[in-house]
Amino acid sequence: MKKSLKTAIALLLILALALPLAACKKKEPEVPVKDSITIAMTQDSGTLDPMIISGLDLVYAVHMIYDQLWYFDENGEEVMMLATSRERIDYLTFRVKLREGIKFSNGNTFEADDVLYSLDHANNRPGQPGILPQLDVANSKIVDKYTVDLVFTEFRLTLMDSISALCMLDKQTSESDPETLATRPIGTGPYVMTEYVVNSHLTLKQRDEYWGTMPAIKNYKFVQLKEEAQQVNALETGEVDMGAIPFQDVDYVTNLPNLKVDTALGFVSSAIYFNISDTSIFNENPDARKAVAYAINRDAINKLAYSGTGTVSAGAADGSAPDGDPRMFGMGIYGDDYKPDLAKELAVSSGITGKSIRLINNGTSAAALTSELIQANCKEVGITVEVISLDMGTWTTYLFDDTQYDMCIDGLMIATSASSFGGSWAFGYNFMAAGSYVNYEFNGKARAFELLDTVQTNENADERTAMNYELAKICVDDMLWYNLVAPTTSWGLNSALQGKIRNGGNVVALLRNLSWS
Repeated sequence: MKKSLKTAIALLLILALALPLAACKKKEPEVPVKDSITIAMTQDSGTLDPMIISGLDLVYAVHMIYDQLWYFDENGEEVMMLATSRERIDYLTFRVKLREGIKFSNGNTFEADDVLYSLDHANNRPGQPGILPQLDVANSKIVDKYTVDLVFTEFRLTLMDSISALCMLDKQTSESDPETLATRPIGTGPYVMTEYVVNSHLTLKQRDEYWGTMPAIKNYKFVQLKEEAQQVNALETGEVDMGAIPFQDVDYVTNLPNLKVDTALGFVSSAIYFNISDTSIFNENPDARKAVAYAINRDAINKLAYSGTGTVSAGAADGSAPDGDPRMFGMGIYGDDYKPDLAKELAVSSGITGKSIRLINNGTSAAALTSELIQANCKEVGITVEVISLDMGTWTTYLFDDTQYDMCIDGLMIATSASSFGGSWAFGYNFMAAGSYVNYEFNGKARAFELLDTVQTNENADERTAMNYELAKICVDDMLWYNLVAPTTSWGLNSALQGKIRNGGNVVALLRNLSWS
């Protein structure tokens, strides 16, 4: 009995001592679920107008605010978005039916007149060429509130690709207050802008009543970090969750804890274009263009500007499109490049020795270093190059003014499909070098534009292949541009981020897919 009593008393004492300890123990705080992502951006063109914006980082952000009619997935399959169907009425007319009841973030209903307004706005960009010049606005018509007939002056295989990239705008708001396009965007997408400070940051938050599947992340913040060292440091310290990685830092970031790297072939190659307008030394002077091209050491550009991560371009257009002819790769200078002795001879005979040639670039590190390497190469053969590195805000102002430069470093679309292969030629001939290839003469011009008019309209693959070969020969023989390097692009991400970030064109554009694990 006494033993049992002593045991009971001992147990009570133990409980008495334990209770205060339990009472003093704090409850562990619950770890909040992350609902925000911070992304580094390098360029800001000072506007959020999706048809004008040129800072590629902000393009990704703007596509969170707006939706398109449709898009193409990584397999090249068309996926309807704001449109429900597209029917070809005749050779030049497409009837597009829209989802009903879709609301812009301000409450306005998305209707057929918004489609026509958006596509027309894409063709009326101050100081820049139209994105969809084949659209016949006058003859396109609204069938009803949710049906529109799009009429084109000519059919091109690239038309549906081009439309897939265009954001749908609110006509009523944009016409009554044009400033909204630049600073207060109104879209049908899942996010709305909460703050935009030019050259600083852009913040987005989920909006109510989005018509589609709401993404997992509630808030996005895009912060501008112009210096590459800033971007890498911000990734390393966790200041940002995602950001582009300079070529030279890919290995370093790959080995950092808590980060992962996404690397793929970029959607544009780096090329040097020659302005052939009558304001430039290259006007009616193909030997001068060839002199510069033969002076360039593209292997060195790949190693130094792209840290050896890219591929030296094998032809005037890159890609693995089904319309590519193997004969066009390794053609001419692309199979026998970097001949400084020949470059020196051509420089003298063409009259550019001792002349100052202006070379512009968009200020990115790879483009600026590429320009400096070309400057050094040219100096070795007696060609003087003045390098002008611009910021993104002034880049397009210079690019489409043929009085501002003689050469530019810019991109050429990498073709991954039949339509994009033909489109890469049109991109180069029509839009680059201030459109001087359209406005001024070069050898084979008449035939080149005859081919351009048909290669994107011809639905016979074998015939398109032959046309692409002929286009390549004209470009190479006259050295209208010189394709340099097809680079990879790399992004660093917090290792806890899940979701595919690249579409079929390898553009980081699928930020809506991201979530925290």
